[in-house]
Amino acid sequence: MCVFRRGSKMKLKFVLVIFFAALIIIFAWYYVNTGQNPVVDIKSKVISLVDKYYEHMVSDYSKTQTPEPADYITPPENDEKETEDNVDEREEITEIKTDMDSSEPSGEEANTSDKRNQDARLNKKPLDHETGHTALINTRPNVEMMNVLRAKPGTLSYSEGFLENARMTFYREARPSNSSKETITVLFLHGNGMTSAVWINIGTFQILAEMGYRALAVDLPGHGNSNNVNIPYSHEEILGYMTNLLAALKLHLPVLVSPSKSGEYAMPLLMAYPHVLRGLVAIAPSDTSHYSISDYRKLTVPLLVMFGEKDDTMLKPSSLDSLFYVPQRKIYMIKNTTHSCYVDHPPTFHKLLLQFLDQLKD
Repeated sequence: MCVFRRGSKMKLKFVLVIFFAALIIIFAWYYVNTGQNPVVDIKSKVISLVDKYYEHMVSDYSKTQTPEPADYITPPENDEKETEDNVDEREEITEIKTDMDSSEPSGEEANTSDKRNQDARLNKKPLDHETGHTALINTRPNVEMMNVLRAKPGTLSYSEGFLENARMTFYREARPSNSSKETITVLFLHGNGMTSAVWINIGTFQILAEMGYRALAVDLPGHGNSNNVNIPYSHEEILGYMTNLLAALKLHLPVLVSPSKSGEYAMPLLMAYPHVLRGLVAIAPSDTSHYSISDYRKLTVPLLVMFGEKDDTMLKPSSLDSLFYVPQRKIYMIKNTTHSCYVDHPPTFHKLLLQFLDQLKD
């Protein structure tokens, strides 16, 4: 009997050794072929499944919150009392139209304050991509786009490296060769499953540097070249990481661009230290529901809020519910685009971004 039990235990140990060895081999193969940490990827897929589950619970919600052309958005109901100083109860969401089949996409802008209509012509074709493969093509820099960025040494300066005082976070930087021509610094974060490479691949770095802006982007912990960086999880750890990041990059009043899941890094910084930011570009960011409406009403930081018309994630309605109450905000719905609206139609994204940056100069 004892011999039988001992033999069973040996077999079990042998099976476990084989199982863990196979698991290590699979993880190593995945990392070599994708450049991504499989643990982080599995975590993101689990989060995505959870999001989809909750999305079904609020399936009708987004329909009521996304207005048709020329309609108004009504603030979500809340228990807090309205005062005379609160934001208006009815506010337009600007709708930017994009003709995805046209060589010259056009846009219509309805100003939220004086309701003026301006013609917004765009002169570039949207980049070709397949919806659903957005993250896959934006984890590594496109060789052609990198060559374009590095082909103008007399005009643009490009560099990259690791930040020792910010958990060895990987960063990229593009700026005018003549630093005296720089105006505003823009720090780009990235969505889940992407890296800093997305801002090179859609041409953002090239455009901003040529326009006199300093463009910076980082691979957030657990992504891309920051794959081995310890990931901050608690609110205090994330806030400490972001303040160290700004200090390591020597940033003074930057504009922060935060799409999707990067909201878990941007929102703590915005709410705790709003005075360190010149502005925030929020593209359906996460973690907006962790703060009260009164917190948002106190913000004085200008916000540019964007979301895609066909964004079917729960981040669209949840972020709108909160960011709607920021006094200095403009909200844009980009037609014919999904959750990654800036990748779906870069020309429209760049147009809105440049307009926002130009307004911040004043």
